[in-house]
Amino acid sequence: MAILIGIDEAGYGPHLGPMVVSAAACATSDPDVDLWEALRDVVSRRPAKDGRIPVADSKRLYHPELGLRPLEEAALPFLCCLGLPRPVGFESFCNFLTGPPGEKRTVAPWYQNAPLMVPTVVPIEDLTRTTHRLRMSLAHAGITIAAARSRMADPDAFNAGVRQTGNKSEFLFACFGEIVGDIRRAFPGDDLVFFVGKHGGKTFYQRNLQSLFLSRPLSVERETRRQSTYRIDDEGRAITIHFLMDGEDRHFLIALASCVSKYLRELGMSLFNRYWQQHVPGLRPTAGYGTDARRFLRAIRSHAAALRIGEETLVRGC
Repeated sequence: MAILIGIDEAGYGPHLGPMVVSAAACATSDPDVDLWEALRDVVSRRPAKDGRIPVADSKRLYHPELGLRPLEEAALPFLCCLGLPRPVGFESFCNFLTGPPGEKRTVAPWYQNAPLMVPTVVPIEDLTRTTHRLRMSLAHAGITIAAARSRMADPDAFNAGVRQTGNKSEFLFACFGEIVGDIRRAFPGDDLVFFVGKHGGKTFYQRNLQSLFLSRPLSVERETRRQSTYRIDDEGRAITIHFLMDGEDRHFLIALASCVSKYLRELGMSLFNRYWQQHVPGLRPTAGYGTDARRFLRAIRSHAAALRIGEETLVRGC
């Protein structure tokens, strides 16, 4: 039995809101399984009118005018297979993905006592039916949803991480490394195969991986623009890591991880926008990017100062 893990991020580029890195894992006897094909009776590569679960690059599923429904339809049935309660509050949802409450994240004002329940749009009875169908299909295919993990870095944590690691690319890899560590501890005796969306077009990962795995023997299998593959002897069990260009289109678990990351980011942005709209009447929401982020910051800055909310909490410095 092998554990297959997909990892992808959302929110690497914007000025406002969290960056989220997530992993989605399954257990299977076939490490080469095509999960889109194995689960074709319940999943689809694109939104489908026949009730199948859309599992695709989150950028293809999410549009502000459509709201959170496509991401909920994609991510939540798989999380429910892991025991996610429904409904569940925002704080508990974060804890389900990022770890127990003892592992404290900075709690920004917009997250405190957040009036948000998951699912936000999809009716619970629909989610329950879809989850049941997914469980049946997984059992028929001999596949188990094994884990989901996330790291959520709001601007203050993002800024601190960039200062510590030297740049945001290195900080992204540090978040990836934390999730890899979580998975290694969760499955100490199993072979692990990671599929990871390439980090900003990067090709060479040996130095980063060697620092992550320290003295473990590491071999380079391939380093090309489209794919970089490494194998690690982890005290007798094999770890294989594939970094894939356009990974969300090439591997089911990367696509699923992208949906989990994007959903968690957009929940955070929803609370961020709601908080500031309560303080600035008529304020238009922001997605957190470029000139629109600057427009939003100009509108809230004086209110932030009055509320003693510092720049470090609001905006990324890079």
